[in-house]
Amino acid sequence: MMAYRDAMFQLVLAEYPFQRIREAFIEHVSRKPELPTPSDIVNIIEPPKPKPDWAAYVAIKKRAHEGDYIYPDERQFISQCEQYAVSRMAEDVDDYRSAQREIEAYKQRYELAYCGGET
Repeated sequence: MMAYRDAMFQLVLAEYPFQRIREAFIEHVSRKPELPTPSDIVNIIEPPKPKPDWAAYVAIKKRAHEGDYIYPDERQFISQCEQYAVSRMAEDVDDYRSAQREIEAYKQRYELAYCGGET
C-alpha cells in the first residue's frame, strides 16, 4: 500500500519543482494533523479558482439587456464567469445553466412588459 501511495505522489507531483512540493507539505502539516494527499499538495501549489458570483453575473446581464451601460470591470467579470463555466463545464455547468435560464426568463418577461403584454 505504501508503494502505491508513493507512486501516486510521484505521478501527480512530478511536474512541480521539489522546493515548491516541500513548502506545500510544510504548509499542510502546519495546519492539519493528517498527512496530505497528492491533491492536497496540488491545491496548495495551485489553489483552485473561486466560483463566480452567479447572482452578480445575472444582475449585470439583466442590466445589459435593459440597455444600461456596463462598465469595463463588469464586462471583464462577465467574461471571467463565462470562461470559468467553459473551463469547468463538466463540474460546474449546472450553476452556469441556471444563471442562463434566469437571464432568458428575465428577457422574456422584459419583452412582454415592454410590448405591453402583446405576443
